[in-house]
Amino acid sequence: MLSFHRSGFSDWSASAAFYCLYHGLLAIIAKEGFESRNQSCTFAFIERMIEEDKLSLRKEELLDIYDQDVTDDLEHSSRILDIRESMQYSVKTSLEEQEFRDLFTKTKKLFDKIIREVEKEGEMDFH
Repeated sequence: MLSFHRSGFSDWSASAAFYCLYHGLLAIIAKEGFESRNQSCTFAFIERMIEEDKLSLRKEELLDIYDQDVTDDLEHSSRILDIRESMQYSVKTSLEEQEFRDLFTKTKKLFDKIIREVEKEGEMDFH
């Protein structure tokens, strides 16, 4: 994220933020013995794990990354997926400095929490 931002490509920082977190969620799923090839399914599975108290991640934190409800105004959404989509599909080509800082802070907090989930001890449950 920082490298993209520093080199003037902060629009790519949004993609890096989203995919960094998304691949962490895929690692959690893999640890459970599953794989996913669909983002909606990945988020639904993680949400189910949260509801079953299998993760310390909270539903509100998952919603910071992705929410299945369509956002009407992507440009003003604080969800990381919405920011990525706005940067990728709109004519906007850079994040404002405060937008980047907020995205970086939120991504780091969520990444640290996801990594702790991946690193938790326990047997892998292959179904």
